[in-house]
Amino acid sequence: MSSSGLQISLEIRAIVSSPLRLLVRRRGTIRCLAGGRVADFAITLDPLGDEQTIQAVLHGYPRWSEPLVALVARCLELVAGKSVARIPTDLRLAALSITLDRCELAEIYLVPDPESTSEVGPWTPTNTTGSLSLWSLMQRRLSCEVWGMAEVPPLPAPVSVPVYQQDAIPYCRTRDLPDDARIVFAQWAFGRARPDIAEVEDAVHVSDVSKFLG
Repeated sequence: MSSSGLQISLEIRAIVSSPLRLLVRRRGTIRCLAGGRVADFAITLDPLGDEQTIQAVLHGYPRWSEPLVALVARCLELVAGKSVARIPTDLRLAALSITLDRCELAEIYLVPDPESTSEVGPWTPTNTTGSLSLWSLMQRRLSCEVWGMAEVPPLPAPVSVPVYQQDAIPYCRTRDLPDDARIVFAQWAFGRARPDIAEVEDAVHVSDVSKFLG
């Protein structure tokens, strides 16, 4: 997968009561613009009604340094506050679906307490669900899922994979890749030749790892 081949699709849904129905369905896209191990990612939120398309760019992100859902949380932070998709006061359930090349990465849910704002309140200065963007609410929910806090931490260091050597043959091991990268790399490298290293089943060519990471 080249640096510009990564594309993540987002869909957010809000279900309300009185009567129970799907009130909001919004979509967005995150794609890699350019770069190698440190790259720029663009996020686009589809417009709602007369609203214009919302876009922003996350610059200098170290690819594969975190789970892909962390990349989503960072990108959403840049645009969520610009959305006019407000949270209904009778919100029963909000869900955020995250997919990569039609493969579901995560499904994040928020179920507010109908008797209080206990789950929404800590993230909303006014303690009123209708005052916050639905994207903002789910971005903070996703941040808590990824990092255990609503705030987005500083960027991590770029991914570095060790190079091993046996009988003058350099190689890398897929076990040293981050979990999400390992899964995508397996699809990307399917059918490629691998170095014949005794008792190392996950050996791969250094050039393949370097090309994949960028």
